Parts: sequence; C-alpha cells; structure tokens
Amino acid sequence: MHYLNSHSTLHLSKERTRDNHMQESQSHQEIPLQQLAAYAAYNSIKGSSFKRNALLKPLDIILDELNKCLHPDDPREVETLRAGTKELVFHHMELIAGGKYTPGRTKQSKVNHFVDLFFDGVLGQTHHGKINALLTREKLLRAAYLFWVREAWAEIYVARGQAQDLSQATDALQQLEEEAEDVGLDENTTREEAEQIQEEQK
Repeated sequence: MHYLNSHSTLHLSKERTRDNHMQESQSHQEIPLQQLAAYAAYNSIKGSSFKRNALLKPLDIILDELNKCLHPDDPREVETLRAGTKELVFHHMELIAGGKYTPGRTKQSKVNHFVDLFFDGVLGQTHHGKINALLTREKLLRAAYLFWVREAWAEIYVARGQAQDLSQATDALQQLEEEAEDVGLDENTTREEAEQIQEEQK
C-alpha cells in the first residue's frame, strides 16, 4: 500500500483549492448552462471516459426524464423530476465506479447540486420553468453543454500542469477520446473495466 507524504498531500490540497477558486470565480460570469457544464467538469460528473456520450451522460439522464414528463406544467411533477434525477445520476456514478471507487456522500452532494443547477438555472432561469420550451432546444443545449464541458476540462488540465496551454490540453483530451473509442469504452463502462482494457492495450 502506498501512502502520500506530506509534500504530496499539500500539493493535492493546493490543487483542489485552486480548482475551487477558479470554479467560484467563473460561476459569477457564466450563463446557467455554461455554469452547469463547468461544475460537471470540476467535479467529474460524467461517464467513465472523455467520449462525447460519457461527457453528456448526466445531462442526458435529466433530458430523458423531461421528455417522459406527463404533466410539464405541474410544479409538483417538476419537483418529482428534480428528486428522481438526483438519484438516477448518482446511481449511474455508482454503476460506472465499480466496487473499487464507490462514491459516497460527497459525490451525492455534488450530484444533487448539479441537478439543482439544471432545474434552477437552465430550466427555471433560462426557460422560465417551461419544460416544453426547453425540449424544443434540446439538440442545441446538448451541443453547447458539450462545448463548454470540454472547454472546462481543458482549463483544468492547464491549471493542474497537465498541459501548457488550452490548445495542448484540447489535443490531449481529444487523444483520450480517440483512445476510448479505439478500445470500446462507453458511458457505461466501469472504471475497473476501463483500467483493465487500457492495461491489455499496452
């Protein structure tokens, strides 16, 4: 078993603090969907890879349930959707985590906030609580979310020193997406399965 020394622990703590400061400062400037995408990236709310479908998975879970909504103008139905999608998104996080990386209360709290950002910001603020109006723009919203979530991940890579600039970070993320495509990873692949597949490819 490996243990982090005090220097490594301090470095990781500073890294998390820096990420949190960046996320907080950006949240005051972004429109709701952009804020949602950035929050998902900074809190790793996604599938098990950097493929398009994996990055979109948490948003798609919510949109899928909105499409099934029987009474879109009923506030009680909206609150049911809010509560239900919190559990559905977190359940997906549990499924892809596998036994080795089981998410706990912290991840549940982050998923809850992600869903609240969607319902309060994207649905409530941008679309005035009108589910049908939001769904008429579903294709555009998914495209914009994907653009912004990739942009946020690139900023994270630069902030953590994993890339020198946004261009290099974007290239690195594109390579990860292509590698995931090559080995057959998808949004439902668990982390353990992903690690095993990647190890076999070496």
